[in-house]
Amino acid sequence: MKNILKLVLIAQLILVGCGSSSLEKESNLKKADLHYAHGTDALVNKDYTTALDHLIKANNLKPNQSNILNNLGMAFYFKKEMPRALKYLLLALKNGPKNSDARTNLASLYLEINQLDKAEEHYRIVLKDLVYKHQYRVHYNLSIVEKKRGNYDKSIVQLKKAIEIKDDYCPANFKMGNLAFRRYDYQSALKYYRDATKGSCYSLAEPHLRQAESMIQLKKYTEARLKLTDVKNQFKGTRYDTLAKVKLNDLDNLEKQEFYSNQNNNNFYNK
Repeated sequence: MKNILKLVLIAQLILVGCGSSSLEKESNLKKADLHYAHGTDALVNKDYTTALDHLIKANNLKPNQSNILNNLGMAFYFKKEMPRALKYLLLALKNGPKNSDARTNLASLYLEINQLDKAEEHYRIVLKDLVYKHQYRVHYNLSIVEKKRGNYDKSIVQLKKAIEIKDDYCPANFKMGNLAFRRYDYQSALKYYRDATKGSCYSLAEPHLRQAESMIQLKKYTEARLKLTDVKNQFKGTRYDTLAKVKLNDLDNLEKQEFYSNQNNNNFYNK
């Protein structure tokens, strides 16, 4: 009877031990999820020290999770710790080969350290993921790969593909605007710069300023003056406010020069 009672007590202790272990594991998983959420928010808000702290804790509590490893790699990336960033992004892919965010980040890291062939290889794999929502960014990054190689025509092809997928993608439109401006195709440049200020990109100052420069080249002086005044008011107190004031002054001088030039030409023909 005593032996039976001992066995019952031991069984109860084992069950309690299992239950306690299970509860602790569940608690750790919840803590890991909280650390992951806080770390991701901090990463988005560019608070990389806080992001790193939370993501390291999340990884310790819940190891081998591709999404945690990916964000941890990016936290190290933004802290300029490239070897550790590479380590965790490779681990993220090892534990989640279909994680296209991690693969894109790994490709971008390779692009950063100028390993262009590896960067292109991973970007091309991501392009095969037909449900990945950020293909336009992949094409944009491939345009940078081709530009670094000196393949400007191929770079333009990739930029156009990015715009085909997302016509208001401001980085691609802005680059296309710059390329058109350098070719003296100011009408196309103006169109691309306008597209570079669509939606959430409206708060970016440089495309607005470049619109005014394109208008000046097209001799649309009234429109240019209005745009420069808008830039001055919208970005008051910034360097773009100062630049807009300088360009307004230059525009005044340009219009005076053209006025006197026309007057002299008229006088010549009248004589």
